[in-house]
Amino acid sequence: MKHSKFSIICLLAVSLLFSLSATAFADTCGEHSPFDVNENGESYGDYFQAMEAGVDPDLIAAQGVDGTRGYVRASDLEEPMPESPDAALALQAERRASGYTGRYINLYASDGLTVIGSFFISMPDFTPDTSARSEVMYSSPNTLTLPDCTATGWSAIQQVIGGVKFYSIVQTNQVVSAGRVASRSMLYNEDTGDLVKSTSYGYNDSSGTYFPHSATYFTTSGNYYCRGLGKVMHPDGVWGTMSLGMTPICDAD
Repeated sequence: MKHSKFSIICLLAVSLLFSLSATAFADTCGEHSPFDVNENGESYGDYFQAMEAGVDPDLIAAQGVDGTRGYVRASDLEEPMPESPDAALALQAERRASGYTGRYINLYASDGLTVIGSFFISMPDFTPDTSARSEVMYSSPNTLTLPDCTATGWSAIQQVIGGVKFYSIVQTNQVVSAGRVASRSMLYNEDTGDLVKSTSYGYNDSSGTYFPHSATYFTTSGNYYCRGLGKVMHPDGVWGTMSLGMTPICDAD
């Protein structure tokens, strides 16, 4: 029996749809992803793979406080954001008054279940460093447009005595009030792709246009780079977010 042209077209359309669906399914399941996927369906990998994918995995390769290599949950690196500038300032004041220095999160095996150590998220510094051993190196800038201002952000890094100092910097083209700007920084080992240090969000204590936060990683060897995240609160209370880019490599030797 001869097939009509209509039947042949329908058959071809169904075949194409099946092929596209299979490809999408493969992408979702990680066949075309640089990340591995554990038995629980969670992606895991290092920053080199994240650069290729353009997104972080569920479990990020990291080095724990005792040097153990494992993974931290991307969601554990984040924290609830204050709902207003006053709440941001109150949170920061409370942390300082209580002597809060940071928090520990679990370091996992690649299964995302087995705890093999801990990773420390430190408070950022708010004072400039005077022990610099190299010039500050900056990432390319990124911008965030809000109704009342435009924010530009960078990551930065430099060698200091005993280690490397890394920065997240947000600058606005208009004066913004205290508590509206937040940023945090993450430092990676260039040789392994592991996250070795991360800060919590720091908030601007006063009104202004230039808001740097920093932290120091104490080491005498290795090559490192930094990337940061910046947030600026919209006038309606919603936080806008921008990546602050990745710095050039800094040699700690």
